[in-house]
Amino acid sequence: MTSTIVVAIAGIVGTLAGTVVGPYATARFSERREHQARLRDARMALYLDINTSARSVAKHLDFVIDLQAAGELRQIPTQPGWATLDARIELLATDEVKEAFHSMHHAHGLVTRKLQEVSSKPATKLEPGDPSVVAARSAVKRMYELTRAAVEQA
Repeated sequence: MTSTIVVAIAGIVGTLAGTVVGPYATARFSERREHQARLRDARMALYLDINTSARSVAKHLDFVIDLQAAGELRQIPTQPGWATLDARIELLATDEVKEAFHSMHHAHGLVTRKLQEVSSKPATKLEPGDPSVVAARSAVKRMYELTRAAVEQA
């Protein structure tokens, strides 16, 4: 066989391989990019919902230390769709975000329990420097920082 024939056969084989493999590789690459885009969009929606929950906790903490809002003190903010949000966090969030979210709600629960203990006294409020309030505010701030960083990385 001459080198011309070898080159011609190699060219034909290469062309056939490109014709078969090219569309498959393109489809596979496109599918992967679409999946990553859907995942990014789902995470962005999740971080928005986490921040909505964090804002609800922050507003409740504001009421807890404000005597003018005495009527609101006993109303714990409800978390609509809590089970769904928690499940989405388990599925889509990083371990750091999961831990921060659960820490935030645990800290808020401690504030709520403390408030219930003192709420039988008239015009009772928690002080801004109360350790449970400080811990809850810190947890909310951490949650905002983590979600902001996650959005910037997306």
